[in-house]
Amino acid sequence: MMRCRSEHAMGRRGQGHLPTFRVVPALGTCLAYGLLLASSVHALDPNTRLTQYQHASFRMQDGSAPSGMHSIAQTADGFLWFLSSRGEIYRFDGVEFRAWRKPADVESIGRILNLVGDRTGGLWALGARGIAHLKDDVVTGRVELDGLMPNPQNVSIDADGSLWVVRGDNAISEPLCHVTELTVQCFGKAD
Repeated sequence: MMRCRSEHAMGRRGQGHLPTFRVVPALGTCLAYGLLLASSVHALDPNTRLTQYQHASFRMQDGSAPSGMHSIAQTADGFLWFLSSRGEIYRFDGVEFRAWRKPADVESIGRILNLVGDRTGGLWALGARGIAHLKDDVVTGRVELDGLMPNPQNVSIDADGSLWVVRGDNAISEPLCHVTELTVQCFGKAD
């Protein structure tokens, strides 16, 4: 019956049209072969137990990880940076956490509230009174900027490595500031 309807719908045979009744089974056959030939892929070796893989656990009770972390950033050189609730900064290299001693130039920005890593391997430290850019443990730039909030959603890094920061806690009504290593320019509602 399908053959009759297909030939009727297409008109007479031999007019250069491929009959529908031949296309559908051909597509089905190709799909079936594709599925049968596909092999399964495993994320882990199925012959290795999970306990045979090496892993490390960094627990606070062991003294390995600092307590009270509320901000984390990764720089392009692969380091993870953690900010404790007490304002201490720790650098993690994949093996251990090391307390990072802030250069004296960073103390002028006040208590550090947030960290942001950039694509050049630098680290932005956002303080209560300003922002500092650090690279290779050296302060490469510092600007004064009061009214920063610790909300990480109020900070964004631009493609050129500069920062966009909202002063205050409301991104709609508070000024938006563009920060480079040496300058800051804020834009209000009128802008």
